[in-house]
Amino acid sequence: MLVAAYGITQFLLSPLTGSLSDRYGRKTFILAGLVIFNAAKLLFALGDVLWMLYAKSITFKYAMLFMLVLVMTFGLANYEAVLGLYVTTRFQFTAQHIAIILNHRSDNRRWHASIACRENGIKLYLSKR
Repeated sequence: MLVAAYGITQFLLSPLTGSLSDRYGRKTFILAGLVIFNAAKLLFALGDVLWMLYAKSITFKYAMLFMLVLVMTFGLANYEAVLGLYVTTRFQFTAQHIAIILNHRSDNRRWHASIACRENGIKLYLSKR
């Protein structure tokens, strides 16, 4: 179910995201994707029950939909770079999913999520300059 969350989210929300990005601009939606990505990281850091993992997974996939699909569609990056970023994040979060299911060291998970949120916050700040 966790693996299928990306496909289901992309199937259901791609048309809506595409039409709204045409109306309001792609930069707005890419920045919104960073904000949603940070929310997903915080949800992962604070959650310690299984339903929060599902909520985080769907939120993260929607953020990836905002950022990667719009970047690829409008040609802001080459396909190989975007695909490499996608594969890297998929394998990284699969390991995190296994860790939360096995209830493995919640301190490490919170530390990792806080570092990622700070990193994405810095990227968001620098993109507005």
